[in-house]
Amino acid sequence: MSVPAALPAAAVVLGAAVGTFSGDVPRGVAAAVLVCLWVAAGAGFALGWRRAFAFGAAAVFLWAAWLLSMRATREAAAPPLRTALAGAMQTGPILLEGRLREDGAPEATGVALALDVERWTVGGDWRAASGGVRLTVGGTLGIDRVGEWRGGRRVRVPAMLHVPGRYQDPGVPDGRLALGRRGIALIGSVKSGALVEVLARGGLIAESCASVRAWARAAIDRHVARFDAQSAAIVIAILIGDRVGLDDEVQRRLQEAGTYHVIAISGGNIAILAGLMLWLLRIVGVGHRASSWLTAAVLIGYAAVVGGGSSVVRATMMAVIYLVARQAGHRSTAVNALAVTCAVLLLSTPNAIVDVAFWLTFGATLGILAGVGLAGRWLPHSTWLRAPAALLLTSLCAELALLPVAALAFSRVTFAGLGLNFVAIPMMSVAQVAGMVTVPLAYLWPRAADACGFVAHVGAWGLVRSAALVDLVPWLSYRLPPPHWMAGAAYYAGWAAWLWGRRPNGPGGAAARFRAAARRAGLSVIVASGVWVLIEPVSLVAPGVRGQLRVTVIDVAHGDALLVQLPDRRSLLIDTGGSLSASRFDIGGRIVAPSVWARNTRRLDALVITHGDPDHVGGAASIFRDFRPRAIWEGVAVPNLAATNQLRAMAAAARVPWIARRAGETMAMGEVRLRILHPPTPDWERRKVRNDDSMVIELVYGDVSIVLTGDIGQEVERTLTGAFAPAAIRVIKVPHHGSATSSSAAFVAALKPRIALLSAGQTTKVSEDVLRRYHDVGAALYRTDVHGAITIDTDGRAVTVTTFTGKRAVFSSRP
Repeated sequence: MSVPAALPAAAVVLGAAVGTFSGDVPRGVAAAVLVCLWVAAGAGFALGWRRAFAFGAAAVFLWAAWLLSMRATREAAAPPLRTALAGAMQTGPILLEGRLREDGAPEATGVALALDVERWTVGGDWRAASGGVRLTVGGTLGIDRVGEWRGGRRVRVPAMLHVPGRYQDPGVPDGRLALGRRGIALIGSVKSGALVEVLARGGLIAESCASVRAWARAAIDRHVARFDAQSAAIVIAILIGDRVGLDDEVQRRLQEAGTYHVIAISGGNIAILAGLMLWLLRIVGVGHRASSWLTAAVLIGYAAVVGGGSSVVRATMMAVIYLVARQAGHRSTAVNALAVTCAVLLLSTPNAIVDVAFWLTFGATLGILAGVGLAGRWLPHSTWLRAPAALLLTSLCAELALLPVAALAFSRVTFAGLGLNFVAIPMMSVAQVAGMVTVPLAYLWPRAADACGFVAHVGAWGLVRSAALVDLVPWLSYRLPPPHWMAGAAYYAGWAAWLWGRRPNGPGGAAARFRAAARRAGLSVIVASGVWVLIEPVSLVAPGVRGQLRVTVIDVAHGDALLVQLPDRRSLLIDTGGSLSASRFDIGGRIVAPSVWARNTRRLDALVITHGDPDHVGGAASIFRDFRPRAIWEGVAVPNLAATNQLRAMAAAARVPWIARRAGETMAMGEVRLRILHPPTPDWERRKVRNDDSMVIELVYGDVSIVLTGDIGQEVERTLTGAFAPAAIRVIKVPHHGSATSSSAAFVAALKPRIALLSAGQTTKVSEDVLRRYHDVGAALYRTDVHGAITIDTDGRAVTVTTFTGKRAVFSSRP
């Protein structure tokens, strides 16, 4: 058997996957089953029944992975540290002691620290604890002291802690659970860098690795940043995995081009380093065996220096296992090393089974190995043609292997990478090698370091510029709704059938005909499921809803984003969420877009901006790119507002109409009447955004009126009290997130809503008086910070409310 590790590795993958989504198994049952499987495997071995032993051992691996994954998922959902500090978090700052996982990272809002807590106290009584917290150190002093906060050092810090928030929306992953899987139980803030006390330095290895990282950053800043700061940030990301300085726009463009992988330390970087080491050692006359051992040691050291992230560990372990196995006399194949690495990683870190980077690494590697094994003999023999042909083959194999994974995880399909890899990978290699040389030269020969720094800059600049191909040919990369998991399963089943059908079976016979049929059927399934993934036809053929009006209040924390789906399948998005603080989080692309796709919508008939506050318009740019709205509606324009000016420029470039809506306008949208109730035509040019300029929209469908109020205050409410259409059932989006400046008693009493929808987050200060007013008129109140996304469905006679958390209620207009 050429890949003996394949069967146990497959068993570990299956066990880890099942364990992640299964319920708890009693300890007694788990132990009994494990013992029985061990006995069965041992009996097969003792009796010489090779197949029985192989499958028995595989069953042991499967059950062990199942139990480990089940336990890891349970701890990620309810970390012990979160439970231990639940009461103390309500009292104020908590004094923490622990070790930093990694170097402090400067951010827009301060400095980020990841701390492994060892003990904590509130009143002086120290208590042992274990778990991770992520802290943001505010103020300017933190930036000055960030060099002191190195990975491995022991610190003491008072922090305000809270449970991580999460967006409870269809199609959006659970962010709190994702943090738990990375070992982060709580997040918090520290008022000032002066409060962070370094108690002890890290160990020799940790301090040495941190020093190397600091030297690398300083050297690149001196000798590459002088040419271009963004080039320096790219080189630092390629060398040590630190992507703090990368511009958001640069990252987005590389993702669209399908070449972002080259700046994330993974298999490609490790392969270049390993190849460079083997080449240099052979030049100086080191033997083959010694070169392999030395290269393995250097790779392990490099992984320690860059921080040992999951992708680095995977790539390094794979390379080291292969090198060591070959030099130890084992006739191991690369696929076998891949299988061993996969099994070891999942048994040691079961949560990796839900890490998309895990699937990208192993899927791409397996696809490349399988594809090169099948088609490698067809590569041209000419040296000049063989290298580019091999690069094209490996890129194609990786793309084919990862097509459903990329579409499901990133909602993106890109063909640009097939061609751009011919530029991006060489440019990355130039930037990586030149950057590695620049670091030591910076301290030995600064002038030569400048020259190498320029070469590294050229490599980084070429990498970024290559992404411009997507601007010239936009259809090479596009976002789309994630495909159904069955399409992905069918795709891989088709490949399995095709590969199995290619196995030799001797001349003629029924078995040969059966394999040929499997090969043809597999190819048909590959093509059909691949096309399904590429176009996701359901939302193309039958978008939105039919025969009913649906309004979904998307959970965007403190902000607004509402999807309106009309009975004739047209769709409007009213606001796009955002943040009032300086946040790099793309709420439009990561939260709003998946929520809209989950509602079977991939094109907007209108994107409506009620007003220009960042918590309403922050995600607009991403929404425009992903949903190509046919029109943009705006209320009162505010000149020189960055967010709306960017959106206006995008609309002009795409020739999308920009329409100013005014009070008094009424539109018939199928059976729904859409009324604009506010704002009137402004009588002066605004210098800043005003909540009272919010667009107010009423949707009237049969006996149902749905009022969407933006952030209007009580002054505007007084002018609108008598403007609403009579309705048996009134639904209102609570103005201004439940603020005390809105929802006056007169306004609430005049509307008498049966249903009130409140968009709020953990930080929203909802007025108790406002809540009481809606309660007093008998309104059923639904909140996104409590119930998650809220969906209103109506046929014009009755209204059904469904929440993300499972709450459901029906309101009828007639007895």
